[in-house]
Amino acid sequence: MDDKGAPFTKTLQYTDLQGYYDNWKAQSERFVYKSDYIKLRQVILGYKLPFERIGQVKFQSASLSFVARNLLILHKKTPNVDPESTFNNSNAQGFEMFGVPRTRSFGLNLMVKL
Repeated sequence: MDDKGAPFTKTLQYTDLQGYYDNWKAQSERFVYKSDYIKLRQVILGYKLPFERIGQVKFQSASLSFVARNLLILHKKTPNVDPESTFNNSNAQGFEMFGVPRTRSFGLNLMVKL
């Protein structure tokens, strides 16, 4: 597609291909997005078990927690891309290429003090 969204109809000769791809390797503003985003990274819901009321139990305290990580992206400007999946520490910082989204995880934690 060209800059106006029309299909590309020009036929290139083999000798012109190098020049064509040299022109397209420079990024245009059509492919540049704002990098701001808001993400819900972690939620922890905990409950302290009431062992103080039970006389036979030898625990000082116990708590049970539900943990969820990488739940959702609340706001982003980049379409179809997880903004954190584009991390790169070379000269290609900020380029999205083969980015894999972060995994969502859920778990339970049990903490007991004897």
